[in-house]
Amino acid sequence: FSFFIFEWAYIVGLRHFPFPKITTPIVAILLTLIANYGLQYLVISFWEAVIFAIFSIIGAYFLFAKMQPEDEIMTKKKLIPEEIIFRIGVSAALIIAVTEATKFVSGEYAGTLVAFPCISLATVLILQRHNSAHQVATFLKHLPFGVLPVVGFAMSFFFTIPVFGIWGGWFFSFIPAIFIAWIQTEARKFFYSFSPSK
Repeated sequence: FSFFIFEWAYIVGLRHFPFPKITTPIVAILLTLIANYGLQYLVISFWEAVIFAIFSIIGAYFLFAKMQPEDEIMTKKKLIPEEIIFRIGVSAALIIAVTEATKFVSGEYAGTLVAFPCISLATVLILQRHNSAHQVATFLKHLPFGVLPVVGFAMSFFFTIPVFGIWGGWFFSFIPAIFIAWIQTEARKFFYSFSPSK
């Protein structure tokens, strides 16, 4: 849920805030931290959390789909060594920061930090490097489509880690994630085949 709060704030900010690449991250981060703080007091079971996540994804998908306009991401940046180092550095710095933060916050709050900032903030910081604010917003509005495989991975990891350990659970959890991504892709192709524009 906090992941989509971050996305929504970022999409709106990139399209409407002054100096969007500077002001948007600040506002999005503050709103997401507030959402994370509230979520730690939400006491629900594992399956209730799964249902909550799925409905959040569906809701975000339809909400973001209505946001216009769209700007094609034209920049095709080659993965030169400097770019690879930058991406690794951003991702590693955020993961280290979250890992260290778990020493000072509750386990419930630490869990919410996985989606933010590890996934969402790293993604937008990398995208902003070579794309305009509107192009990044266009990318983000389609991001909910790719979150469901992440939920599938997390669910599988929850059940496989006690049986196979960390590395075994990590490996086997890719199977449902890849399967869900394949189903989504095929479903999208099927429905797009009926689009009037085709």
